[in-house]
Amino acid sequence: MTKDEVVKNVGTIAKSGSLEFITNLSEEAKKDSNVIGQFGVGFYSVFMVADEVRIRTKSYKKGEPAYEWRSDGTGKYSASDEKERRGTEIIVHLKEEEKEYTDKQGFPPSQNIQTL
Repeated sequence: MTKDEVVKNVGTIAKSGSLEFITNLSEEAKKDSNVIGQFGVGFYSVFMVADEVRIRTKSYKKGEPAYEWRSDGTGKYSASDEKERRGTEIIVHLKEEEKEYTDKQGFPPSQNIQTL
């Protein structure tokens, strides 16, 4: 993705009113996975289990610089240009209490967090 594509498609939560929705999401609603995606917050649902998310990307378009988008879910984000090869990586830094879900023991394969 290009920088413009990342900002337009990922970094727009504060413009959409979705930030307020996430901030006010009750504990009961957090347990209900059906609520995610109804208000354009699908990607931001990752912050229910993550402290930080990084998207490192470099477009296939010739001459486009690499771009890294980093956020802690507060509606603010930072960016830099660190990636050399084209493609996109999404790096999720799980909250300590959610790290049990990275253990493959006791979970069906479809529920494991895996590297793509």
